[in-house]
Amino acid sequence: MRRRQVLALAAVGFTGCLSDTSPADTTANGTTTSTTGTKTATTTDTMSPSTTVNDSTATPTPPNIEAYPGDCPSYGDNVATVVCSEAAPDDVPLRMTPSEPTVDLSGSLTFTLRNETDAAFQTNHYAARLHKQVDDEWFHVAPTAWPQPLTPLSGDDRHSWTVYPHSEPIDEPNGAPGDSETTRIVGGLGGGRYVFGNLGWFAGGDHEEQTAAVATVEIQGPPAELTTTGDVTDVSVDGETLGARWTAGREHEYSSVAAFVLRTTDASTERRLITEQLLQPGSVRPRPLRDALALLTGHDVETVRLTGVTGSTPPFGLGEPSLFEYHGTTYEMSAEKVEGQE
Repeated sequence: MRRRQVLALAAVGFTGCLSDTSPADTTANGTTTSTTGTKTATTTDTMSPSTTVNDSTATPTPPNIEAYPGDCPSYGDNVATVVCSEAAPDDVPLRMTPSEPTVDLSGSLTFTLRNETDAAFQTNHYAARLHKQVDDEWFHVAPTAWPQPLTPLSGDDRHSWTVYPHSEPIDEPNGAPGDSETTRIVGGLGGGRYVFGNLGWFAGGDHEEQTAAVATVEIQGPPAELTTTGDVTDVSVDGETLGARWTAGREHEYSSVAAFVLRTTDASTERRLITEQLLQPGSVRPRPLRDALALLTGHDVETVRLTGVTGSTPPFGLGEPSLFEYHGTTYEMSAEKVEGQE
């Protein structure tokens, strides 16, 4: 079986930020730091020990947690141990468990992380994430960015999140307003097999050798439907090309007018996206791509050109063309400055 984990769009090789509603600086290793607002967010699977917790001068000895990876995502190169709920015994001292094995869209369920060791588990409750399995591959769906406080989970303690899955996308640029350390509201989901999990390291251990505790769950409902955001106007078709205006970009002194271009291609690529990823809000989810792909797949054309204001340099964060696969078809996205427009 071929399994690979696809994380945020930056992590599958889309350089730059493609969302002009929430600009960010994205590095090649998938780390995104917000340049607006008051929060610092990241999409990397590596947490940094930005807060030191040291209650004594003695260095604690971290517990030895046995791996039970099961059929769960790997959670990245810095994760040495995966404890998957469906594979692990009930007495494993670090585990994530769901309140129910299945949930309906528009329902809710609770995931609880239990640390039954004697050592604090250094983690970040905001960074708990949801993946979906499609054709034996795992795709990181949400969140797309998060604050970075270190929130240790003491030995013999637990932490719970209530998750609310919805089929309708949440079009707030910074995610669901109700998201917090204990609540996760995720829109744009379809039925299928998901995991919810978090990662960290034990006090006295190496933050580059982390442990992930994850729980599987079935979300019951119809498939997710790729739709536009409502930021598209003046749609017209000329032969094999669809043109439209994209209105979500923000104007400032460094902004420009450019065209986001998406076309089908016969080239091959290993990069793959699923609908649930495209429907997520946030700084690393490219709204132009969601709109362009929804228009292209909904019309009998080979190319879509969305013209609008971009606050990114290069335009739409695309320094060069980039390929991805969606539903068995390969697409190339690129950006072109519009002559005579500033």
